[in-house]
Amino acid sequence: MFLSRRVENILNQSRDGKSPITMRALIDANKAGAMIGRGGSINKQMQDMFKVRVLLHTNVDPIGRLTSIFGYPAQVAQVWREVLLRMYGIKQFELSNGKELGLDFLVPKRLADWLIENKELARIHRTSKANIRLKRCPLPRTTEQILQITVCNLHPDCLNYFETAVHMLGQCIQDHPNLALSPSNVYYVPSGRRLPFRGNGGGFGSSSSSSSTAAESHLLDNLAKEDEQWQEQLLAE
Repeated sequence: MFLSRRVENILNQSRDGKSPITMRALIDANKAGAMIGRGGSINKQMQDMFKVRVLLHTNVDPIGRLTSIFGYPAQVAQVWREVLLRMYGIKQFELSNGKELGLDFLVPKRLADWLIENKELARIHRTSKANIRLKRCPLPRTTEQILQITVCNLHPDCLNYFETAVHMLGQCIQDHPNLALSPSNVYYVPSGRRLPFRGNGGGFGSSSSSSSTAAESHLLDNLAKEDEQWQEQLLAE
């Protein structure tokens, strides 16, 4: 009953006739506690403060812990900003190793195709100043792709960049429910099982021979270069 009241309160916030959205992301399982808190205190605090519903999936895959936030785009973006800050902590305002901070959002392929065709990713990148990266291949057994939104540090300006990008993505989801909620979408559901992984050092399709390892490394390098070129095309105006 409490859950129903919370969802009802979210629905009652609408002033323009638009529906709330659900934005899903995969977060580092080791950092999930930062947005839960002791006894769920932080989770409840964020829900009450921003008038949203936050759900963390109980099953965890190696690629991360599925987290969903239900609400209106502006409030959902504010919560994801809070999540980013809590996950990485105020001590990482400056990063010396050049590593970027961000989240992996899940976007159905039909919506991702629309974002590409209409140059929305370039618009989000240009307007927000956040870094945008769309993974080319959907997750295994799904039609969902990972859309990374990252910033270089946790200064307030960079957090604003991140929040703006998430808000703009949320508005695209809200404006195109026929794509975001299409019956043909196959959504990612954590299974708790290890997913196939392609990379150096063994794993799926690995071989003990040095020639096979060299060939695999060469293939991965070529794929990485092709991916970089594709990312540049996505953000081109």
